[in-house]
Amino acid sequence: RRSKGASPPRIEGLIQQIIDREGGNIRLSDQQIMEMLLREGVTIKRRTVAAYRKKLQIPSSFQRVREEVNA
Repeated sequence: RRSKGASPPRIEGLIQQIIDREGGNIRLSDQQIMEMLLREGVTIKRRTVAAYRKKLQIPSSFQRVREEVNA
């Protein structure tokens, strides 16, 4: 789970911020989050994004859309 450019707490914070900024009907996939982090200078794999997201107890993009539809 090594990443270049940031510490684990910083990466977790960035992932949380990215998801908090989701708007409208758009729910970002782990791949899209990975690409956004790359633009911030954080080199990380998609599966590592998924691991951090799960650690933060954030559902997948599919689950977030589904929860919104059922709300």
